Amino acid sequence: MRMRELRSMTPGELFITARDGLASDQDRNAPAIAQEMLRRFDRVLRVLPPMFHQWILTGLTKWVRDRLKAHGVGDGSTRASQLELWPEQFREHVVAIGDLCVYLPSEDRFRDVTPDLTNEQLDEAGDYKIKLGFESIQAGQACKALAAARRAAATTH
Repeated sequence: MRMRELRSMTPGELFITARDGLASDQDRNAPAIAQEMLRRFDRVLRVLPPMFHQWILTGLTKWVRDRLKAHGVGDGSTRASQLELWPEQFREHVVAIGDLCVYLPSEDRFRDVTPDLTNEQLDEAGDYKIKLGFESIQAGQACKALAAARRAAATTH
């Protein structure tokens, strides 16, 4: 493709072109498609800074969020030193949260799981995690229902 044609493509069209350019459906996972997009369209992305920056920002944001969950937002406290901040009776709950920090939508930021979080903030973080989990559960249940419906349809024909 010529640069002029590439410049007129939307991000969705670039995605489809890269996805369809991979050898097989087995190769069509997110990392492979992203790598193919960068390989094929590197020159275009550099000519279209807003698109390039948006993609970089999206990927970097995901990477940063993963690091925040694993390492916290404060002074890099370890799990053990974080637990020491909590009275013994609450430590089991802190361990069950599973992350060093939680996301607070109202503040649009992560906060370390420390005693300075209010009960309302902990509720908000819990509601956010439950909502994400519920959406995943719904999608999973829909997949299972579709499979069951297809099995039922196959046995009636």
